[in-house]
Amino acid sequence: MSSAGSHVNRRSNSNNENGRAISGSVGSGFKGQIRKCQCGEFLVMKTVTDMRNPNYGKKFWGCRNWRNRSDSGCNYFQFLSDDDNGDVDERDMKIARLKKKNGKLKHEVCFLKEELCNSRRWSKIAIMFGFLCFGFNIVLMTMIFSMYLK
Repeated sequence: MSSAGSHVNRRSNSNNENGRAISGSVGSGFKGQIRKCQCGEFLVMKTVTDMRNPNYGKKFWGCRNWRNRSDSGCNYFQFLSDDDNGDVDERDMKIARLKKKNGKLKHEVCFLKEELCNSRRWSKIAIMFGFLCFGFNIVLMTMIFSMYLK
């Protein structure tokens, strides 16, 4: 393997429009662009999935920090041009999907850990309450039997 194919060579162009950075080759012959939006986040490629949308199936660049109803994130959006179609690397799309899935799974793990701690706490409380009731019943039964035996 040549030394040129085993390292990453990246160049950035600060005069580039829309805050994009240009990258050189990565690995063995991969050429593509690393894009950033105005807020500094890396752009991710997405696909229009709403079948009612006339742009269904079309790919576009969007910020990871996309603005929605609940927050005030970035609103960068740009459809892929015909020039971009040759530079699009499916691995980048897969990496973006896996990172998103990883984030969701980490959130779910945290939620489940918290739920487990709460379940353990309530189990301990239930066991202590059971012992307390058992002890109370023993004392009560002892008092009742002692009254009948007199």
